Amino acid sequence: MDYRAFTNDSLTMMYESVRGALASDDAQKAAGAAPRFRVRETADWKQHAGNLEVEMLNRGMFFEIIDWSEDQGRVPLGLVRRPFPPTTVRIELADCVLPSDDPSANVGTVE
Repeated sequence: MDYRAFTNDSLTMMYESVRGALASDDAQKAAGAAPRFRVRETADWKQHAGNLEVEMLNRGMFFEIIDWSEDQGRVPLGLVRRPFPPTTVRIELADCVLPSDDPSANVGTVE
């Protein structure tokens, strides 16, 4: 598939469809039913998602990576998950202290 031919919105829609199919399978499995889409059992799903990720990264798009771990819906030890808001940090070169020959200098710090 030529992923370069798709618009950014099309790539996002396809990627979110993979995420939705995975979530559906996980919910069905948790309910004791057979997964409808068999995302985890079919390597092509993961390859398709990976190809979408590569194209979206090449375009500089921002997206949330799919969590392929089996326990993505479980909380260990009864802890409550608190999602952290996405944060973008931009550091300008002028804000950085560059390495110095002086060993007492704070090398690599941001001011």
